[in-house]
Amino acid sequence: DDILGTFDYHQSGGLSTLSPAFAIELTHRLSIGATLNFWRSSFLGDNRWEQDAVYNTHIISGAFHIEAERNQEEVFKDFEAENVTLGLLWSMTDKWSLGLRYDSAFKGDVDYEKSGFKTQRSYLEGTTPDEPEKVPINDTGKREVHFPDFLALGLACRVNDKLTLSFDITRAEWNDYYMKDEDGVRTSLVNGADLSSPDAPDFDPTYTVRFGLEYVFLPKEPLLKMDKLWILRGGLFFDQEPATGIRGGVDAARQDGDPDDFY
Repeated sequence: DDILGTFDYHQSGGLSTLSPAFAIELTHRLSIGATLNFWRSSFLGDNRWEQDAVYNTHIISGAFHIEAERNQEEVFKDFEAENVTLGLLWSMTDKWSLGLRYDSAFKGDVDYEKSGFKTQRSYLEGTTPDEPEKVPINDTGKREVHFPDFLALGLACRVNDKLTLSFDITRAEWNDYYMKDEDGVRTSLVNGADLSSPDAPDFDPTYTVRFGLEYVFLPKEPLLKMDKLWILRGGLFFDQEPATGIRGGVDAARQDGDPDDFY
């Protein structure tokens, strides 16, 4: 059998928080902080997002053909949740500093709407297929959306008064990014798969790595007065996004969960 298919996907929207925070300097070298994030619709944003997807599948088994299409729009509105962000900053020496950050996993309630249509038709090769009937898709209700936790570590080196170098890495587990309906069915928000299915991918964790530098053009004479202070900043980053790992086609057996890499 041959399985051919295409998948077009578009997402838009955003989330915002009201986040009271505090920090304490335990010693002149060690500080800790915490933030409580209230994910609510406010003047900062509506806390909603939309997902449009079009699936086209063509299965060929000898002279027998099956064509299927699914066109759907999902709207998530008025998302509400709470989580915490914890941080630590340790100035190990006068040159080296270490930072740690942890964003806790969280779940929230959202108003959910899904609409669209699906079609399917089968025919023998060489015959004229009938026009498929559109079957509407409609689903509304409350949903539970789960977000993964994030762990980040950073290092900074103040080489001298002019040059500072920095490095950080962030890790996230995307198997914990899903929507749960009233029947307890968990749907991945990465690719829409039913996570209870044996064909659902096991998403690998993703990593984001950044390297940066800052160079300050200080005057040669310490007491020299300057009208402007010039600073040069630059960096490189490596970013992974969660993905099924499919490289063409819709063969579920190749959904190994390998992320997509960006630089």
